[in-house]
Amino acid sequence: MFGKTESEEKEKLRKSSFLFLSFFYKINLCPNPKTSFSYLKPSIMKKNFSPLIFFLIVLLVSFNNNNLHSTIKNKIPPAPELKSIFINGDSIHYIDTGKGDPVVFVHGLLSDYRIWWFQIDAFAKNHRVIAYSRRFAYPNKQTINDSEDLTVISQSKDLSEFLKALNLGPVHLVGHSFGATTALETTINHPELVRSLSLCDPFFPSLIQSAPGGDTVLNNFIVKTVVPMTEAFKNNDSESAVRDLITGVMGDSLYYSRIPPQYREVMMENTAEARVCHSVKIFIRNLPVMM
Repeated sequence: MFGKTESEEKEKLRKSSFLFLSFFYKINLCPNPKTSFSYLKPSIMKKNFSPLIFFLIVLLVSFNNNNLHSTIKNKIPPAPELKSIFINGDSIHYIDTGKGDPVVFVHGLLSDYRIWWFQIDAFAKNHRVIAYSRRFAYPNKQTINDSEDLTVISQSKDLSEFLKALNLGPVHLVGHSFGATTALETTINHPELVRSLSLCDPFFPSLIQSAPGGDTVLNNFIVKTVVPMTEAFKNNDSESAVRDLITGVMGDSLYYSRIPPQYREVMMENTAEARVCHSVKIFIRNLPVMM
């Protein structure tokens, strides 16, 4: 994403940074509460949760040259006040800014609430924007004792309680990577809390495994990414471990080197989850099944 020409950066930003795969149970944006998730019973939601009844919205945000240039230079907007709330026995940190329909951002691995800096600044102009740090992410103080502590179910329980505690009503829920999986699990179990669901780079192993050659793809990911990452963590070489993971996910051995220092710092402050993901079985345990 970094270290390329301006035209390449613009195309990359258009295709990845602001591309959300948005799925809705009904083919509309649910502007009417009577057609929102809150009026669908969870049992119906679970039974019919199939990609065949979803539609895809691609949000491509074009930048003018000035905005793009400042984005490439990574001039981070002023951060809103950091707040905390006590849920499920622990304090969870978040930011809350703007006014309007609530949009809640859920980050993935190697990140925290700060990963949404530029989205927060843009969406807060017309929405109430909330970005929180999931359990085990900076600046939360929880520690992972073993891999059993890390499941999408426990993360989903945190998210649902978080939404209830803030009394937001149905929200526009946006998740990335493991955060996207967490958002989906929350939507399946608590459709009354979600007005729309946007998933960016979600990881659904069941979809991969059901595709021709899917098992090979997962096995290659284990051998080429998970194994070297695990070995690096065992050798207390966190930066190499993070580089291995980023390389495996992005398919680009130079991608990590192009990431600005402040973003690398965010990654290095959020390695707790990756440290226990020493096998795909641990990472995918209890993930939603999508067929």
